[in-house]
Amino acid sequence: MLEYLKVKVSRRRLLASAALSPLASSSVAQGQQVAAPSAALQPLDPAVRAALQSHARGGAVVLWPDLDAGANGTCTVLTHVPAPIAQVRAIIASPEHYPEFIGIVRDVRVDSRRGPFTGFQFRASAGIFDIRTLASLRSVGARRVDIAIVQSDLGPGAMRWDLYEDQGGTLVSCTSRGDPSQGHWLLRQIAGRARSSITIMTGAVAILFSLALVRRASARGVVSPIPAVPVQALADLQTHVPVGGALASVRLNARGEITDVGALLVTTGTVDQAAGWLNEPLRYGQVFRSFRNVQIVSQDPRGTQFSASIETVMGRTSGTRLLTTRRENGTYHARWEGTAGDELQHHLEWRVSAVDPQRVAIAAFVGDEVNRIGFPLRGTLERELGLRAGLSVGLAIIWARALVNRLARDRETPAVVGIRPAA
Repeated sequence: MLEYLKVKVSRRRLLASAALSPLASSSVAQGQQVAAPSAALQPLDPAVRAALQSHARGGAVVLWPDLDAGANGTCTVLTHVPAPIAQVRAIIASPEHYPEFIGIVRDVRVDSRRGPFTGFQFRASAGIFDIRTLASLRSVGARRVDIAIVQSDLGPGAMRWDLYEDQGGTLVSCTSRGDPSQGHWLLRQIAGRARSSITIMTGAVAILFSLALVRRASARGVVSPIPAVPVQALADLQTHVPVGGALASVRLNARGEITDVGALLVTTGTVDQAAGWLNEPLRYGQVFRSFRNVQIVSQDPRGTQFSASIETVMGRTSGTRLLTTRRENGTYHARWEGTAGDELQHHLEWRVSAVDPQRVAIAAFVGDEVNRIGFPLRGTLERELGLRAGLSVGLAIIWARALVNRLARDRETPAVVGIRPAA
């Protein structure tokens, strides 16, 4: 699963960095000056924004055009905030109030204000981490705010916030770019393992800030009356996901708790090719490289019960899952339901459907994965919803991408034997 994060450092330090994404590092290196990425951030295409808009309600929807673009890649988070545009803009443009709704942000100090420009610095405390960052903010008209990281061992970064009217509230679009490979040593090691880790970490920060805006409005008793689209409807957006990119969705309940998280990727292949691998637990080690010691426990009309161990930088877990599969309207469905051990109360659902004769969409859906994390980091994640959402989104992408990568290897070696057609 998290193969690209295998760095020879202590498990605790590396786990913290992986889960906290670019928010996890040490204090700012004295005198280290970094510039924000030079390419100007562009707003999301209006047609794509319109297609994703309904999925932004009741949580967030996240688009990565290219997971492997590294420091040149971008990520856009869309969410619905039940407040007028002017109020949302004022919140984003007032960094001194960030600690009121972003749990890990501390000690914000505004150093200067001149016209539309604001210079500020802040400390982020995540329990076992304490970092400092120097940033600049620019208000661009009534519906846009830009933020740039000027000095930080998080690496250079930038955010563009665009605000749109949305049924009595505000559709918030946060497009960001970052490069932790220029940051702290530990982040450089993680980023060096895979270019996709850079874009996923950048997305985690944008998710954190975007969901914090929603929480700020909800804390004041403002709840959106607009019903949320089920996270499983993410599969309907497959035509908006380019090969190599990813789309993710987070759903929250009325109390702001994570209920479902999904990730959707598109690749070359067929439904039967993908389903053939999911049908065979004994071959999961050839798809999910963290799987160990897979054994079939039982097979009956309900499905196949199998046990396995998973070894990642998070540690080693073991448990039993029930695999069930079905076909419905050309879409292949598979579900892992935890039945014993560390997998109890965990689930993972797969949906595989054809985009066209040459491409297939692979979606993976999980729940709140915070209880997979050990202490003391788990305590921080339980207090900060945005970090928890970023963790679950990252895991959903990793699961889906493992199957995408397996299909890519099959294309390189097409003579794969023993794959049974989908049930």
